[in-house]
Amino acid sequence: MTSARYSYTTVTPSDRPLKRPHSSISTSATNSTTNPPLPSRTITDTDTDIFQSAPIHDRKSTFTAYFSPTLPPRDLQSLPALSSASHKILAWRLPPSIPESSTAPKRARQSTLTGASAPLQTGKDDDGEQHGGRHVLRVLEAGQITGSLVVARWYGGVMLGPVRFTHIEQAGRDAVAAWRAASASQKEEARSKVREEEERRGLKRLLAGLEGGTTTGGEDAKSPAQKIDYEHMTVERLRMLDKARDGTIGFLLKQIDGVE
Repeated sequence: MTSARYSYTTVTPSDRPLKRPHSSISTSATNSTTNPPLPSRTITDTDTDIFQSAPIHDRKSTFTAYFSPTLPPRDLQSLPALSSASHKILAWRLPPSIPESSTAPKRARQSTLTGASAPLQTGKDDDGEQHGGRHVLRVLEAGQITGSLVVARWYGGVMLGPVRFTHIEQAGRDAVAAWRAASASQKEEARSKVREEEERRGLKRLLAGLEGGTTTGGEDAKSPAQKIDYEHMTVERLRMLDKARDGTIGFLLKQIDGVE
């Protein structure tokens, strides 16, 4: 790409923000000692596929990362929450079928001769923070993560030196960790629902068997239940059985209420 946006790649690394077309940083902001503008908003519960790190503050700079396993990388980079950022450092590691932007044409799914999926496509964009993109990409590659990752930096006028790359990588790892934690929670919730449903069905089958004198389902359904001879039981024995039956039914009803 030959646009002015990428002309900085031949310059010696510097912590000072580079001048870019339509940049949100002015000369006065670069030399200012005031705090940088913070994100216009944070990611909310409605952004179900975007995971945000906690901000990292260092000498008037703020770093916050955003990860998505499914969003096209340019869409993630264009989030309204990042509109005031000095740099929106981007990297992605995605299947070839996912475009860089939702406005770009979707590419066809590629396969090898053996039927396996094509290798993941990677890319990065420093967005003015020279060499920042490769540090964001390093987070994805080190964790074998598939998705898009943006680390936004709000520059406050104080150059940080190489430690800024440490902050970039840490913020990126934190955003990925937030996604992993949410994924694990969702899987456990799904497993819990399956267990509860199986328990409820089992209790209802047992309750139906007690109320009807038979059991249903499983191996017991293949043969008729043994008939109980109530005719020759004593009154005391019948009362004990009736009391036990009522107690069991009451217990099962409470268990079903607890599951539901």
